Amino acid sequence: MERGRFICTSKERIGEAMKSKIILTIWLLFHVSATFGSGSNCSSLEKNQIIPGHCVGKICLNMAFKDVEIILGKPTKKLLRQKHTISIWMSSNRKNFLFVVYDQAKLVSDIHLNSDTFSTCNRISVLSSFDDVSTAFSDGYEDHYSLIPRGHNRFDWIVKNEGITFTFSGDKQGKIIRIAVHRIGYEKSIGYSLNDDFYWYP
Repeated sequence: MERGRFICTSKERIGEAMKSKIILTIWLLFHVSATFGSGSNCSSLEKNQIIPGHCVGKICLNMAFKDVEIILGKPTKKLLRQKHTISIWMSSNRKNFLFVVYDQAKLVSDIHLNSDTFSTCNRISVLSSFDDVSTAFSDGYEDHYSLIPRGHNRFDWIVKNEGITFTFSGDKQGKIIRIAVHRIGYEKSIGYSLNDDFYWYP
């Protein structure tokens, strides 16, 4: 009986270990490997990394707003819109920002930033040119628009199938003014001007 109980207990332990290993493997595949597309061909996670369709640093899509504030603290400003809630963190000189957009379920749908501290693992950042971006993310498409009423021209390179959008000032020769990480298959939720008083849509 003792031997039978030992064999049974050993099998249970082996089964639990295998189950834990399978769960860990699935987690890694879902949260890391599956998020890497042609523009983010990474083998490991790094600090200050942008992963399209997934995260910016420690802030991830589908994260609850309470968890975001645990990491970042209270936002500089918070805006309520019909479809979205937008939390804004800004540097003291107001040059760098991080916008976190929440959907109606209060889960992160977009992460917008303009800091050159962050980059994709193939070194695409706000310092990159349009040629660099369009080469790294070749599946993107163009969207030209003007922010009314200020009339600022904007040019987006949207990569829906990877969950990232690059916004340039003016045209393809302009500089990147914002990178937005958003859900795969969707476009970013908001636009803005870079004046001190933000103009939002929708």
